[in-house]
Amino acid sequence: MFRSHHNLRTSSALLCVALFNVLPAQNTDSLWAVWNNTSAADSTRMLALGKLAWANMFSKADSALSLAMLLYDEATSRTASISHLP
Repeated sequence: MFRSHHNLRTSSALLCVALFNVLPAQNTDSLWAVWNNTSAADSTRMLALGKLAWANMFSKADSALSLAMLLYDEATSRTASISHLP
């Protein structure tokens, strides 16, 4: 049983590495532009911010964490404001 879990974890890790290498990189400047565009839908802006966080995950981990925390704060503030609607 341990061996099958080990193989599953190894396969999952390899799949993630393959996806990161195969998926096209997006220009972070354009992602920042989307995030700063307050006329865009919140979901579009938050997706851009999430992509920015992932783009920095392995090269600038502290920046990625800050972006992820910003994304969390934005999402929870939106949820809180929606829950107060009649």
